[in-house]
Amino acid sequence: MKSSLKLFKRNIIVNILISLQVAIVIALVILFTSAVMERKEYYKVCEDELSSSGVVIEPSTADIIMRNEDEVLDVFTEATNVTGIKSIGLNTEDYEFQSIAKIYPDDIMEIIPPRLEKGHYPKYNSDFIECLAADGFGLSIGDVLELYDDNQEKYKVKVCGIISFNQYIYGKGVPGLYENHGDYRDLCYLFTKSSGDKPFFITTQSIADEFNINTFFRYDSSIIVNFPENMYNSDTLEQMAYDYGFEIIGNNDSLNKGSIEYVNEQLYTLLPLSIVILILTIFTAIISSMIIIMKNLKNFAIFCLCGETWRYCSLVNIVNFIFILIISLALDVLFFLVGKQTFLSTTLVNLSKISILVCVGIVTLFIILSAIVPILVVKNKQLKDVLKIEFKQ
Repeated sequence: MKSSLKLFKRNIIVNILISLQVAIVIALVILFTSAVMERKEYYKVCEDELSSSGVVIEPSTADIIMRNEDEVLDVFTEATNVTGIKSIGLNTEDYEFQSIAKIYPDDIMEIIPPRLEKGHYPKYNSDFIECLAADGFGLSIGDVLELYDDNQEKYKVKVCGIISFNQYIYGKGVPGLYENHGDYRDLCYLFTKSSGDKPFFITTQSIADEFNINTFFRYDSSIIVNFPENMYNSDTLEQMAYDYGFEIIGNNDSLNKGSIEYVNEQLYTLLPLSIVILILTIFTAIISSMIIIMKNLKNFAIFCLCGETWRYCSLVNIVNFIFILIISLALDVLFFLVGKQTFLSTTLVNLSKISILVCVGIVTLFIILSAIVPILVVKNKQLKDVLKIEFKQ
């Protein structure tokens, strides 16, 4: 350990440069895998429904006929499954404060919870309905509001977390705040600072059930209706939309194909970059090992004169690389902490199992190469020849 530390200090500039290279490789892996996993997770929550025959609809009239699953089934009599995000309008008694509360099914809240600026996710509270609140409307964590629904039913709502901007919220937003993409994003909307001036809350279905909140499908709901293939043709669906006041967002088959293409698009983009990263990793590990070995050949020869072997020199090099990896990890932590507050504020960075496994693989590859390369470099070198050359210089 002491020998490795001394050699690390003597070659501090080279080691720092190598640490930067390793840090860049690890950071790129985390960013790339985060981008892929985000798309896959959003698609995952609706994959089963979109993979089955059906249609995605959205209520479009003020007098909504299909307010819950049973009423949707009354219209789509041959439907086999109905899913969607429900909501409720919540206002102060004088209507000075008007808002919408979205109700996330518990599994969706677990798989794709909204990113938070601060606070925690809703938990059951016997006194209050804990909710996440949209940022930018003067609400703070711990605020308690007495709000009423359209039937003048009173609820005590407590803000437990603040939702950050620049992310997809599952469930539609108010009209005009979203675009049709032809994939799972049509079930979401992008929440930004320009999303409108109406605040909204998010809580879970289990909490809504505990407090008997009368939630229903509204104009901000995208409803997936599954039914046997070819049960309703396009003309029939258009007539039903006219009669019952809903808009057809798209059929499940086309939305599912679009979703798969959108998810795979990221993979196709990242595959060449992944190959480049792998080559860069191997190249960096080999070249850096050779540089360190050649710069410290005299020191290693002196170690051998003192009774050590070339294998000991390989061990010293491994420890040296562990120091490099520690610095690299520290640089990555600093990069993501600073980035999260600045240039990465609109980017989801998720340290998933896949990214951890890839990073562990890269670290393992570095350590293996740092052990093998020194032996390959010096295996045919005679100790006396090394000392002659080094001391002549």
